[in-house]
Amino acid sequence: ANKSLADGLALANTRKTAAAGPLAATFPSTSLGAQLKIAAQLIATNARLGPGRQVYCVTLGGFDTHGGQAWQHTDLMTKLAAAVDAFQTAMAGANLDRQVTLFTASEFGRTFSPNNTGTDHGWGSTSLVVGGAVRGGLYGEFPNFTLGGPDDASTRGAWIPRLGVQQLGATLGRWFGAGATALSTQVFPAELDQFALKDLGFMG
Repeated sequence: ANKSLADGLALANTRKTAAAGPLAATFPSTSLGAQLKIAAQLIATNARLGPGRQVYCVTLGGFDTHGGQAWQHTDLMTKLAAAVDAFQTAMAGANLDRQVTLFTASEFGRTFSPNNTGTDHGWGSTSLVVGGAVRGGLYGEFPNFTLGGPDDASTRGAWIPRLGVQQLGATLGRWFGAGATALSTQVFPAELDQFALKDLGFMG
């Protein structure tokens, strides 16, 4: 424990000494903005120290909108857009935008049919992928928005996903450097091989 503490203090001093200059972006004063600013600072510093590939996780809660969805969703999307824009601007300013990819992930979507002033837990949803190495566009297709229709797992618009999270993860994993065998046998064992298309093609 003492060694771990000492190593952590030494690493903090090393990072402070090697810290990159100011970021070429102004981050919003939100929780997500603060998290992405720290991630951007660490990425810029790591690019100078050369520690190899890194993964940073940030969170934005509040999407469990059983009520008040109209204003909550607008507020959340505004916060997300501003923070992601600042992060991408910072990466481009540091000439790291082709080496850094940001993506969103969620454990569930929302129902199409409201419960009153909000929606309930759904199934299929969308993901946002941003970065200089991303081939922009819409991947997959929107469902048939008919309640109780062929793409509804219920009668309330719990849409059946057209693409799997395994396909999304495998596409990002290949760009990150993971091999096809590792993705099929270690990362998504008994899952990825169920899909004919294992790379969605959105990474350059």
